Amino acid sequence: MGDLDFARSVAADLHGFLAQFLPTVDSRVYALAVWADPVYGDIQISVGTESNAQAMLAWPGSQKSYDDLWGPKSTRWNSGDWHYMVMDFLSESTLEQLAPLKALVNDNSLDDATACGMRHRWVEIAVAAVKLTEVPAGPTITDDCLFYVELPELTPPGYAYMMLRTVDPERFHRVFPQWRRFADQFRAARDTEFVKRLQSAAAHMKAQSFPRDYPNPLSPALAASTDAVGLWWYVLAESNADLENALKVADASELIGSEPCDRGFPYVQYLV
Repeated sequence: MGDLDFARSVAADLHGFLAQFLPTVDSRVYALAVWADPVYGDIQISVGTESNAQAMLAWPGSQKSYDDLWGPKSTRWNSGDWHYMVMDFLSESTLEQLAPLKALVNDNSLDDATACGMRHRWVEIAVAAVKLTEVPAGPTITDDCLFYVELPELTPPGYAYMMLRTVDPERFHRVFPQWRRFADQFRAARDTEFVKRLQSAAAHMKAQSFPRDYPNPLSPALAASTDAVGLWWYVLAESNADLENALKVADASELIGSEPCDRGFPYVQYLV
């Protein structure tokens, strides 16, 4: 069997699970997150509901805005706190099909290049399965429900990037308008003087061993937009992967495709 065959098997199990599970949920569903762990070789699903999100926002010290801080990693989108999280849905036959690949994903004796390829395949099977799965229609699904693959310990740009592998960009940006807002404000402010000022501030802060109370040199509006996509002002001082990928998310007008596993953001942290 090839990877597309694996993805079809996963998709069939996922559709069957959702068809049975969603009618039992007593609240509207705004997120379906397929957990694809490229280190341990797991594929499971978490479900975000409106009632659970409201309860999380009532917790002491909880961020009180759904999406104003940390983009898709705000309180509302923290699947680790959802009531329905990392649920098993794969059938025994699908688990048997995936077992040889999972064994390779878990094999610590593989060289880096081979391990990279195995883990990349695992994630891509999950992404393909989500694309192949039609969510059963019903009153429990919100109009802007997002159906996506998530990986462990992603940065906010990484989380957004993975959403854009399977979520229509216009829907994504309706839910998370802060990415385009950040890009617009950053590009409007970025000129030679802006870059020089930031680089000077970054060098000064580095010379002081990065004190926590170092003043943010950005304008209040740009500082807020930068925080809203999970970036530190320091990374705006020069070109880097975090900034480039945040802008890539903001500019997305179609689904983001797969990239080679040796440099494919955001998998690379798991693949080398």
